[in-house]
Amino acid sequence: MDEDEHFEGTLGPGTTATPAYARHEFTAVADADRLEASLSWTPPGQDLEFYVEDTDGNRVAVSATGDNPETIQMSAEAGQTYTFIAETYANAAADYSIDATYFTYGQKETSREMDEQSSLLGPDEVTEFYRSVREDVDSLSVSMASQPGTMHAVTLTNPNGDVVRSHDPTVGKGGANAAVGTPEFVVRNPAAGEWTVEVRNLMASKRAGTKVQFGTLQSDEANPDPVDALGYQQRDYDVSPFAFFEDYAAFADAPVDALTVADVKAGAHLGYDNLVVIHDDAISDASYIDSLDDFVAADGNLVLTDDGVRLLAPMDNEYATDIADPDIGHERFYIAHLEQRYPGHELLEGTRPIQKQLWKIVPMGYSTSNEAPMRLVNRDAFDAAGGTIAGETAGKVSAGSLTGGRSDGTGIHVIGSLLPPANQGNLHPFGLLDYTVSFLGHTMLTNALGYQQTRYVNGQQVSTFGDIDSFSVDPSVTATRDDDGDLFTGGQTNQIDIAVSGNADVLVRDRLPSEWSVVGGDAHTTHVEDDTRFVEFTESVEDGTRTYLAEAPSSLAGTQTYEFGPIEYSLDGGQNWIAIPDTTDRNNVLGADTSL
Repeated sequence: MDEDEHFEGTLGPGTTATPAYARHEFTAVADADRLEASLSWTPPGQDLEFYVEDTDGNRVAVSATGDNPETIQMSAEAGQTYTFIAETYANAAADYSIDATYFTYGQKETSREMDEQSSLLGPDEVTEFYRSVREDVDSLSVSMASQPGTMHAVTLTNPNGDVVRSHDPTVGKGGANAAVGTPEFVVRNPAAGEWTVEVRNLMASKRAGTKVQFGTLQSDEANPDPVDALGYQQRDYDVSPFAFFEDYAAFADAPVDALTVADVKAGAHLGYDNLVVIHDDAISDASYIDSLDDFVAADGNLVLTDDGVRLLAPMDNEYATDIADPDIGHERFYIAHLEQRYPGHELLEGTRPIQKQLWKIVPMGYSTSNEAPMRLVNRDAFDAAGGTIAGETAGKVSAGSLTGGRSDGTGIHVIGSLLPPANQGNLHPFGLLDYTVSFLGHTMLTNALGYQQTRYVNGQQVSTFGDIDSFSVDPSVTATRDDDGDLFTGGQTNQIDIAVSGNADVLVRDRLPSEWSVVGGDAHTTHVEDDTRFVEFTESVEDGTRTYLAEAPSSLAGTQTYEFGPIEYSLDGGQNWIAIPDTTDRNNVLGADTSL
């Protein structure tokens, strides 16, 4: 558009404690939906900050970086009144100039708007950025960039004040709702109203600049048009997750054939050793379900992934009969992954502990906004059906086997997410892929089929993954401890909670110094060997918590440090015990002062 705004004047002197302001009101011109503005000043050594407010006094755009000029990009509503605000940061009098240009992208079926706001924060300083979201917005994206050599913590809050995303680079991975690395949050169907990004400078002794970019996407159709949103045509694509099996067949020693629902109902699958189902298209077709049951009853090996996991509910074979529809959930995550791995399970043979992601989200069209779909099975129901667990996600079974025993690989294998359909609901200008199975996911499927993967380099075999026609599930048990602290006075009681998780029913015990006594807790026995007291719980556990109360020694001349653990488990009723790594803890007891 040819329309623009221009204001100028002199501002200052002012400080951060007593700032001076210049305000210039303007009304967005007709047909405008975007505004780009800059604030520049002389002499260049001074420092001004730049804001835009709406008629209610809400700051809708901010630039406070220390740069000259300060720049703002924002959405604008035609006919709406706004106010430019120039503010002194720490400077003498300065001559300033504000220049703004309107833009319009017209009324399109798909539109994308980007706003960038910035600020320079002092040590440990906190600031907030705001973005108003309309009712018709389909997705909100927020990305933050820190000045090199600095760190910031960021929190995204919705109009109701609820924290939707957070990121703190100094705290592990930031928790279940956080991003890893540079924050880039995407919220599908965001609530209308004002969204807030709180940014904290984590540098204790220096200022740190940050930029936050807001983006909104709105489309009249379910699949946004990149031509309207980005200005260029997307790459053509024609994708299907079944293409994975076409590629798999090129390297398999056995035939890999596609079968329709009608083929299965006609019994064509009964001539195969393995059957993989990734969908639930015929879940209500009794004849189809009966054909799957017949396959399992005839010692066929059935692998269910993605929505195919739902077929466990209507099936009535010996392995699936105890699993009902309410036991199978559909959840979405940042990525499809195994949160807890049980490495003794055959499905994980040939994989490494660090491998947890089952497939890559972005090339399939899924955003980082907890969109990756997984089918999960209730753990109690899976246990009751005689299943062995290879992995859990959110406390539910995301991978496991329903077979005749720990050394029997024929039956039903479950992988909660592996070959999802591509998602067209987000912008995907570079097209989509048929599948993005990770090495972990590929190896798990190969293990479920009873195959072995062979790797060659320059025609020479260099490694293999998986065991041909071999299946075993070795017990895998993990445990963590939680107690009342690490500093006690003589005679004080410490409650120790031992959380156990695994794929086998085991007895559990803990070690503690013989000077401590056990005064309560879950059903247990105790005995002393040398300087160690053992507390053994009488009821076995596979996934649960065992608790006991330990009393600190009361007659000490000086402060003493004691080591608890490691936690141990037994598979044979207490005849042999296996220590669980990294389960020790140190506790200190303050001794009495005998100098008086």
